[in-house]
Amino acid sequence: MKPFQLDTVLQLRKRLETLAQEDFAKARQEEDILKEKIAAQQSRYDQLTRQLEKEQQRGITIEELLQREEQLVFIKGKIASLNEELIKQQHHVKRCYLTLVEKSKEHQVMKRLKEKQQHNWQHYLNKKEAMALDEMAVLFHDRK
Repeated sequence: MKPFQLDTVLQLRKRLETLAQEDFAKARQEEDILKEKIAAQQSRYDQLTRQLEKEQQRGITIEELLQREEQLVFIKGKIASLNEELIKQQHHVKRCYLTLVEKSKEHQVMKRLKEKQQHNWQHYLNKKEAMALDEMAVLFHDRK
């Protein structure tokens, strides 16, 4: 039995776990950016709706009304496309999370294996030392 020989594998697993953490953090950040864009567009849509209502009360030409409605339709379409992107990004975040969990488990397994092998190696050395001490004690006892 030898001491743990898979240090490079353990380091690789740790590196893969770190990369998975970075990917997950980046995906979450992109998801947050999309949420902010959606909120900004929704705010703009609400603002234009209120402005259109005020203009209608004061009186507005047909051309201006059509122009405002086209703006509202455009913004509504943009919000819909951002929502679709958000759904895709949420799926990506979930995949990144599952990958992170998997890589973390693999790293923990290797870590436990290393600890177990180190414990077994120490037990083996202690046993060997005890046998050597016993042998010296027998030899010392025989000399007297």
